[in-house]
Amino acid sequence: MFPASYLLLPFAMAALAQELSVETILGNHIAAVGGVAAIELLNNLRIELLIAEPGFKVRGDYRAVKDGPV
Repeated sequence: MFPASYLLLPFAMAALAQELSVETILGNHIAAVGGVAAIELLNNLRIELLIAEPGFKVRGDYRAVKDGPV
């Protein structure tokens, strides 16, 4: 048997999803990497990633170089 509070979980998750706008997510990310000033100091960036879906995996290697102000 599970607690009755588990029945409220879908409603709590929906409320959380509605509160996370694109602006909120980007703002949190910018803060996590040191703020706008830290991002503007970057001259290059490399992101290696793996996208795993049922039936296939894709590896990515993203590279960017700044040629001027952001």
